[in-house]
Amino acid sequence: MLFRSHRRACCILTASVMLSLTSAMPACAQKTKAKGAAIPVSPTGKDMPDATIPLEPLGFQQTPMRYALAGAVVSSLHYVDSHHLLLTYREQALITRRPDDPPEDNGQMVAALLLEVPSGKVLARTEWRLFDHARYLWPMGNGVFLRRIGRSLCLLNPLAEGGEGDPLKCLPFMELPGPPSYIMASHDGRMVIVESEVVKHSEAASAPASPPLNPAMPKTAAPDVHRTMVQFLRFDLSHAAHGQISLAHAGQMLADNPIGFPLIGDGYVHAEEGDKDDWNLFFSTWSGHAEPLGDVVSTCNPLSEFLSDQEFLVVTCNGSDDSRVMTLVTRDKRELWQQKLEADSMPPDVKAAATSGRFAISRILRNGGGSVALTDMIPSDTIRAQRVEVRDVKNGALVAQVDMTPVQRAAQNFSLSGDGLHLALIQNDVIAIYDLSPLQDLPAPKVKPGDLIFVAAPADAPGPKAVHASATSVSATGETVIEQPQNVDERRTVLTLYTPEEQAERDRKAAEKK
Repeated sequence: MLFRSHRRACCILTASVMLSLTSAMPACAQKTKAKGAAIPVSPTGKDMPDATIPLEPLGFQQTPMRYALAGAVVSSLHYVDSHHLLLTYREQALITRRPDDPPEDNGQMVAALLLEVPSGKVLARTEWRLFDHARYLWPMGNGVFLRRIGRSLCLLNPLAEGGEGDPLKCLPFMELPGPPSYIMASHDGRMVIVESEVVKHSEAASAPASPPLNPAMPKTAAPDVHRTMVQFLRFDLSHAAHGQISLAHAGQMLADNPIGFPLIGDGYVHAEEGDKDDWNLFFSTWSGHAEPLGDVVSTCNPLSEFLSDQEFLVVTCNGSDDSRVMTLVTRDKRELWQQKLEADSMPPDVKAAATSGRFAISRILRNGGGSVALTDMIPSDTIRAQRVEVRDVKNGALVAQVDMTPVQRAAQNFSLSGDGLHLALIQNDVIAIYDLSPLQDLPAPKVKPGDLIFVAAPADAPGPKAVHASATSVSATGETVIEQPQNVDERRTVLTLYTPEEQAERDRKAAEKK
């Protein structure tokens, strides 16, 4: 089924647009560029950040690049609000083993610091004992963060009014039933998906094809089945500044494998392939209603990301020159702008500052070799830089562009403030801070009708071929069970909470069962 009736695109043409305080002395912010740091590129012509915070006085230690390129989170940087940053980094320290450590333990110590910006003053500091090297922090908005340690989830609210004691104290709220495999939060933190691996023990026995020679011989037990428990959580962060956060269990389901899709509080976007290289986009609500949006041309499964409740970014592949194109699409079926990305880069990582009308995008640039998939390993000698861009949502206008080192594949080493006016990133041995220009009220570049990536669906367009997510009440308490969404973005099914070593061990065990 095609929404696109007036053409069959063989190639894509685009418009070129796209908690104790342990530090007695604060790390002094500097207005001059740190010696030896790479000079960033900025459309405003600035060749240095507005402020820098030296990392060495904070105890920060660089980690070998092989870990960062493998996808391990070796450090993270997040704006809490426009005047505070949350910095975490891996410590080179001995780890005390405990009898109750989980079986999947591959531990590390991580330091967490609450910093005042731009002074660099340390307001709070603590240490976390982690059990793996995967992602452990998710910004929820309103200064709230979800933290994961092993199977335990808790909430950080460092700047809440009336908070006493340690600002980095974490409020536990959930223990996962098995090893975590995927966590994703909507851009505003209203909906969070938490996935974990569970084992379904089979009590049935497999009877032999013919009677055994010895009738007393026990039956062979059927093998255990590994499934993914997907839990949907709703948060209300409107009163987070006063220390009040509401949480409700919205539903759960069992899936054969970890799944992932771009989501907001009301539903999610998914793609379904029609003819070759034509993908139909749908928005499905959590109650099961699927609305056709339109279709895009792409030689790969398109990658989508919500920038607000009404606008989402679609990244498609142009098979003619191995490049990617990002297109801004609205839920009312309009294409606002498009931007061609360099061919020699990794798939982008997108972070939205929804209320500001801006977003940041990170890509790893390579020295030739074409594009690579999310799961591909990349040699360090092919890496050129990690490029971070800040753009306006409505028109795609480029606000800032910085090429940064060291590179981090997990893309947790930069942050765009919630008001969209400040960009912070870990640049060599400093935290570099850029003050950005106000929102630009500019028209989006016009795209010729024949060059459109997105074509809107007609009013009578049929729904998806497969049944998508639906919710059904199962108890008087209002708990719901959400059926498994089909045809979700396959490139979002990477087990983001497993290190390469852990994934290799899982693959080995799976191969032994075959």
